Amino acid sequence: MACLDTDFLVDYLRNNHGVKERLLEFESQGEPLHMTTISAVELYKGAFRAKDAQAEVVRVKNLIKAFLILTLDHESARLVGEIDNKIKSNWRI
Repeated sequence: MACLDTDFLVDYLRNNHGVKERLLEFESQGEPLHMTTISAVELYKGAFRAKDAQAEVVRVKNLIKAFLILTLDHESARLVGEIDNKIKSNWRI
């Protein structure tokens, strides 16, 4: 399963060649493509701030249609907090 983050998706919208190639690799492997609701929100926030907001909103909408969207429920949100805390604890000296 591939869950693409906001930075990757923004680079795709900006026509980054390397990102487009990587996305084609995922598709050619039959890899289901996912994004989170958080990424969808961030993409729309950026779209509405664009010079041509109407056109950018359409681009974002069309991009999002190509993905399965992962949502956070209470337990997954708790796990993110727990994992983040463990990661930060391991980085402390």
